[in-house]
Amino acid sequence: MSQIPVQTCLVLCEGEEDQLVFQAVAQNLNLSGLEFEDYKGKDNLREKLKTLANTGLYTSGAIRRLLVTRDADDDWDSAFAAVAAGVRDFFGVEIQTTGEWVATSVGTEVGIWIAPGANKRGMLETLCLDAARDQDANSFQCLDQFTACVQKEYHCELHDKEQFAIWSIAVQSKTLPRQRMTLKRVLKNIPLPWDSVHFQELRQALSSVAATD
Repeated sequence: MSQIPVQTCLVLCEGEEDQLVFQAVAQNLNLSGLEFEDYKGKDNLREKLKTLANTGLYTSGAIRRLLVTRDADDDWDSAFAAVAAGVRDFFGVEIQTTGEWVATSVGTEVGIWIAPGANKRGMLETLCLDAARDQDANSFQCLDQFTACVQKEYHCELHDKEQFAIWSIAVQSKTLPRQRMTLKRVLKNIPLPWDSVHFQELRQALSSVAATD
């Protein structure tokens, strides 16, 4: 785990690409004092929380606020319940809903945010996909036709992550093919509209973490 300054606010992200999006939104808002770490997939979340709860960084009260995030995937309620259970088991506090901050025994306030937003199915890429769709409506007419064709032909579902990847690869026509596959390159080559209404809940969540009151 990286060194975290005293009295910081920490955001735990499901993966490296999620972290990049969180950082981009925070930068767009000019938020300071936030640190981001990815826990390398939802199956590793409990171990991450267990490890963090036993570090000196946490027990010393160096973390002022901790936001634990995860994708909803197909079931928002189940995703929230899984995160809330981990927070309860390792930090000893009950969180009933997103937007709520509950103080632990060492004074750290813990909150939860589930992408793409309250009571919605999907993932962080859902927000990116929806924002990109508003920004590049003509291209998405083609993508929607392609998606429908693939799903009909192969009897499968192209998730938001896959659709966003297809769109982002296609529109980076002047970029070397091997560089189009990473979200880091995508955010550099085709900046997303971070002030889009689709990112509103995420902006609110990050602003809440950074708030001093």
